[in-house]
Amino acid sequence: MSTPHHKTRVRIHSRTQRFKRFAYLLLLAAVLVSLTAATANLAGAANATGAQSLVGATTHPIQYWIGCAPSMVTSANLNYFKQQGFTAVVVVVPDSQTYQTQLNTIKSLNMLPILDVEMPIWNGGQLQSTPITSFGSYFQSLKTAGWQYVASEGGRTGDLAYMKNYFKAM
Repeated sequence: MSTPHHKTRVRIHSRTQRFKRFAYLLLLAAVLVSLTAATANLAGAANATGAQSLVGATTHPIQYWIGCAPSMVTSANLNYFKQQGFTAVVVVVPDSQTYQTQLNTIKSLNMLPILDVEMPIWNGGQLQSTPITSFGSYFQSLKTAGWQYVASEGGRTGDLAYMKNYFKAM
C-alpha cells in the first residue's frame, strides 16, 4: 500500500512545481508588458508634445563657449559654432578697444557675448603694479558699448570686486 501513496505524493509535488513555474512566468510576463507599456506611453507623450527628454532637469544646463580673437568673430564662423551647440563667445582682446562690431555680431546670433580683458588690465603680470581703479574709464566704455560680461584669468587682489561695479556676475 505504500507504493500507491508514494506515487500520489510525487504527482502532487510535480504538479505544484509546474504551477509555481507557470505562476512565475505569468508574473514575469506581466511585469515586462507593464514596463513596455510605460515606456511606450513616455515616448508617445514626449513625441506628442515635441519635448526632449531632460537629463538633470533641476541643474543648470551645459553651456559650450568658444574663445577667439576679435578677427575670428564673423557671422560665418560663429554660425558654425552655434550649429554645433555653442552658446557663448569669449572674445580675447589684445588692447582696450570696445569691439562694438564683434559685440553686435555675437548678439545678432543670440549668443552670449563675453569680453576677456586679461591683456588690457593684466598683460601677463606686467601691469601688476597698476591699480585696477585706473581702468575705470575703460570699463565704463565697455559698459556703454553694451558688454555685460567680462572674463580674466589673471588679476590682482580686488580686481573682481571693482569690476562688479561695471559688469554682471555670472
